[in-house]
Amino acid sequence: MRNLINRLFQSRKITMTSNPVISEPSADGAQPATIDPVIFAEPVENPTAASTSDVDPVKELLSRQHQSIGYSEGYDFHDVIFSKNYKSKLVEEFRDILKMELRRLDAERVRLDSMLSQRDELSIFIIQELEKQLATLNLKHTHLLDEFEAAEFERGRIKMAILDYERGFEQGFRDFLATSQYVSAIQNA
Repeated sequence: MRNLINRLFQSRKITMTSNPVISEPSADGAQPATIDPVIFAEPVENPTAASTSDVDPVKELLSRQHQSIGYSEGYDFHDVIFSKNYKSKLVEEFRDILKMELRRLDAERVRLDSMLSQRDELSIFIIQELEKQLATLNLKHTHLLDEFEAAEFERGRIKMAILDYERGFEQGFRDFLATSQYVSAIQNA
């Protein structure tokens, strides 16, 4: 549904030869407006374009400008509640991303286990390769589970993002206080 809405409202360069509204005269001479069904067709994705646009959501989350966000909130709002809310939202978003990845790994584990259940029909090389993939998957699953649990206590990979935010918030708060003291001194002079 989101794709449909985006396609309907995205800005496009429309040439004069393509018109999404096709008018056909009726028997009484009225011009009914019908909409071109191409607008509602699902776009076909290029597999090479999709693979190049794949972004690791954890890296994307951690690479945000948390210090700048903290500075803005410290300077503009100078309220510790904003800081607490942002940090808890950040941890929650991080854990949600990890949950999705853990679910994906669980599905992959089930798929590999299903293949391994057919040992009798598989060659030794294929069995070894599947076991190797399963071991790698289990290691990654354990690592993500550790990160998931550590994030609850603001530890692990999320800690640097939280520290960046806190530094920015504190600096923004300090700058706000310095500015307000300066303005106060000017007004009292």
